[in-house]
Amino acid sequence: MAPAFKSLEISTRSEYVIRSVTYYAAANDACGWRCANGDILKRILALIKIRTAPIHFYRIKRDEAATNGHLTEAIQRAHAACKFPPSQAPIDDLCQVEQPTASGDLDVPKVTANIPNNVGPTEQPPAKPVRVSFPLPHRGRDKLVAMRDTNRKKVLEAPSRAVFWKEIKRLADPKPAPISVTADELKEVFEKRLNPPEVLPPQFDSAQHRINKILSTLMPDQTEDTTPEGFFTHAWTENDMGRLKNHIRNHSLDS
Repeated sequence: MAPAFKSLEISTRSEYVIRSVTYYAAANDACGWRCANGDILKRILALIKIRTAPIHFYRIKRDEAATNGHLTEAIQRAHAACKFPPSQAPIDDLCQVEQPTASGDLDVPKVTANIPNNVGPTEQPPAKPVRVSFPLPHRGRDKLVAMRDTNRKKVLEAPSRAVFWKEIKRLADPKPAPISVTADELKEVFEKRLNPPEVLPPQFDSAQHRINKILSTLMPDQTEDTTPEGFFTHAWTENDMGRLKNHIRNHSLDS
């Protein structure tokens, strides 16, 4: 391990490593190192903290990699080390070294890199627009008035009788509602709902069904009207219909 009191320059091709150590360390540490390779980065930062000399990270560009002898040798040593069995020593032992006595505060940044920090401050979402002026009540009234005036003008200024009655029909005739269910579909549904099934479903009580069928045969074809006014047997007359029409005219169908 390099002496902690001597300056150190580390060259690497990984821009992610450099940014994670130099620019993202504070944010990742605040989040408990919940990032890619967080356990390794956490220990790297622990080693940097016990150093008293500055560290500079140098990113090797792609066109420099082929001619960089240090990088070539480092890759060869890394490949050779991969052939050894994994070490059983805990990685935390690397951080358990005696911290040297600092000679004073550094007059230069402790960790630097040859790539800029292009991560600016967190962009704040745009503020929600706040309405400062409100429209007058009945804000749809102007549109309705304009539509009414347009229809009135078409009727009054119709160039011919045909156009006049065409406009009257367009305005007065009810608009047909779209048919969403056909008569054949209704017939099929109501036949199944109003008629007894040919075969009783298993959840039906077949014994009770037979009893109900026998009881239904005991009912007379015509029952006796027991109301004092004879509501169910009294024949409708023109006076009754006139009284009903007058009631509807003065009140409504719901009254």
